[in-house]
Amino acid sequence: MKNLVLVGFMGSGKSCVGKKAAQELDFQFIDTDELIERRMGKTINDIFTLYGETFFRDLEKHVMRELAGRSRLVIATGGGSVIADENWGSWRRNGVIILLQTDAETAHQRTRHLNHRPLLQGTDALVKIKVLLAQRAGRYAKADAVVDTVGKTCEEVVALVIKKYEEQVAISARGKSSTKGK
Repeated sequence: MKNLVLVGFMGSGKSCVGKKAAQELDFQFIDTDELIERRMGKTINDIFTLYGETFFRDLEKHVMRELAGRSRLVIATGGGSVIADENWGSWRRNGVIILLQTDAETAHQRTRHLNHRPLLQGTDALVKIKVLLAQRAGRYAKADAVVDTVGKTCEEVVALVIKKYEEQVAISARGKSSTKGK
C-alpha cells in the first residue's frame, strides 16, 4: 500500500489531518519534525539555532529516504521539506503526495501563537509567510493532488484527503495494469 505524504506550509493542518487520516486508513502516522526531534533529543528550534538550517535539511532528507522504504504510512512532512528535490524523489518512490493548501492569512492565524517556528521568528511573520509561500509555490505544484484547507475543519479536510488519496492510488493501479502486458 502506498504511503500518504502530506505537504504544505506550516499551519496547513498536516499533523491534525495526518493523525486522523492514519486512523481511518489503518496506517501508522509519522510526523517527520517530531521524529527528528526525538532522534536528536532537541527541538527543531534548537537544531536550527545550534547547527543551522542546512544541517536540519540534511537530517530531513535522511528521514525521507528511510520512510520511502516503508509502506502504510501517513507522513506529515515539515513545511520546508518541499525545497529539496531529493525529498520529492523519496516521496514518489512509494507515496501519494497531497498538498494541504492554505493562504498566508490563514497560516498566520494558525501559527501566530507558536514560538517554535524558527523561520517565523522576528517582527513581521505575515510578511515572512507571504514570501515563503511565493518561494515554495512551484514546489507545491508538484503534488499529486491539492486540498484547500481554508475555512474547513480538520475532519472535512481528512475526508477530502482520503478521497484524493484513493483516487490517486486507483489511477496508479490502472497505469501499472495497462503497462503490464507491454
